[in-house]
Amino acid sequence: MKSSAYTYVCILLAMVAVKSCGAKIFRIEAESTRPDHPLKARSNASNKTDVRLHQNDLLSFRFCLKGETSVSIKSVTFSNDGGADKCIIHINGIKVGEFVSTFATNYSKFWNVFKSSGEVGSAMKADPGCNTITLFVTSADDYGIEIDHIEVYVEDAEVNADIFRCNSD
Repeated sequence: MKSSAYTYVCILLAMVAVKSCGAKIFRIEAESTRPDHPLKARSNASNKTDVRLHQNDLLSFRFCLKGETSVSIKSVTFSNDGGADKCIIHINGIKVGEFVSTFATNYSKFWNVFKSSGEVGSAMKADPGCNTITLFVTSADDYGIEIDHIEVYVEDAEVNADIFRCNSD
């Protein structure tokens, strides 16, 4: 009895490991959304530019999948120089999580110091075709928060950069 339970657990763990081996992380640059928000030149940003958001601002990103797939937000890279700001992330209109920047100020020098939110919320199933990630700033000080990029974890080995960016059928 003990041996069969042990074997079952080992097989289950092996199945989980195999399934996650095909997963990929895709980076969405905030400035790629062509937002109506100010773009800021930052030498430490991944593309030397980020997007400044204030309270009630949002960024929306479109991505595509080939089939129903588990998707999660691995991290949001941001900078802040001032009070703490709170952001909520939705995938297809469903809240998956939130993060809060820390209070830090150094007379505008922290705008070029980028931090990671860490994983935001939990994974969810997304449908084949076009999907949307929305980052919404629910509270912010007068200076807001700057978003550099979002890393999205997709559990599908067949999704490549062109598919993810909706550039391929």
